[in-house]
Amino acid sequence: MKQNRRPRTPSYIFFYLLLSADTWRVLIGVIIAVALTPRLAEEQALGRGAAAVLALMLVAVGWWISAWPMNKWTALLRNWIRSLQ
Repeated sequence: MKQNRRPRTPSYIFFYLLLSADTWRVLIGVIIAVALTPRLAEEQALGRGAAAVLALMLVAVGWWISAWPMNKWTALLRNWIRSLQ
């Protein structure tokens, strides 16, 4: 297995997270869950445990739905950052 010799600096970690499609996908999922869980849980009269499961399900659905757009978005970001160098 090939080891990466690049040091793990704060700027490296920042740009790794910024340019990772999964970071954006999880963020979209969390935004969807925060926006929809309270309303859906109230309408269905769910308890805290059920609301937590609903929130996790919404994060997973948001993560899945945002795959294609976030892959395109991170490709644009990578190309833009490379053009600045």
